[in-house]
Amino acid sequence: MILNLHGLFGHCENNNYRELQRLFPDEEIWSPQIDYLAEEPAALLDKLVEGGPYSLVVGNSLGGFFAYALGAVRGFTTVLTNPCVPPHAYLPGLAPDYRYLDEIEAIWNDAYPADFPCSVILGTRDELIDHERSHELLKEHSRIFTIDAMHRMSGPEYAASFQAACNAQ
Repeated sequence: MILNLHGLFGHCENNNYRELQRLFPDEEIWSPQIDYLAEEPAALLDKLVEGGPYSLVVGNSLGGFFAYALGAVRGFTTVLTNPCVPPHAYLPGLAPDYRYLDEIEAIWNDAYPADFPCSVILGTRDELIDHERSHELLKEHSRIFTIDAMHRMSGPEYAASFQAACNAQ
């Protein structure tokens, strides 16, 4: 089974989900709709771990952080698109009322750095996440793809990079 995790205010049927359906038509894809503001992060991670094992974990933005944490904890192969890492650096600006900041920082500190099969797609024009910071944090243990895209990726370059990232593992 493949797990797809959307971003903070995203939708479970996001662009990554549609690409996964195209690339893996015979695979079961679990793409839960998550209210990250209401879900306690450790409980969410536990629920996601219990849903596995996964042949692939894909995460976008804040879902990319959770995908990274799952990869670090369980060694799952991951593909991250514009991951929100480190999450505690961005959440105060993205969701000022986010109440789990200390907990999410602790999860990041426990997970990072980790060596597991991980590919990352970074948009060089991302208006929410600093792609250079993400690149610096993840380059040692990840395969990095950079594309000319904003935070919400789409189009042929994204599709080709997403396919390459999924096949890189």
